[in-house]
Amino acid sequence: MNNMSEEVEKVPPPNWEIVEELFDAIDELMDKAFHEKKANFIEMDIVLMMLGEKLRQEKHFVYNEIGKNGISSPNLETTEKKAHFYG
Repeated sequence: MNNMSEEVEKVPPPNWEIVEELFDAIDELMDKAFHEKKANFIEMDIVLMMLGEKLRQEKHFVYNEIGKNGISSPNLETTEKKAHFYG
C-alpha cells in the first residue's frame, strides 16, 4: 500500500509563472471592463461564478478521463472538443 506522503510528492507543484501570467491577464480584463465598459460588481461576480463553474466542469472531465483510462497524472491532455455549460 502506498504511503500518503509518497502520493503527495508525485503531484507536481503549480507553475507560478503561469498562475501570475493568467492572473495578470484576468486582472487587466477586469480593469478594462470596470473602466471602459462600466461593468459593475454584480456583473463581474457573475463572470467569476461562470469561470468557477467552467473550472469545476474541466476538473470533472479530467477525473472522468483518469478513471476511464487509468491515467495517473492530473495533467491530462486531450484533442477531444468539449462543450461547456456557458456556450
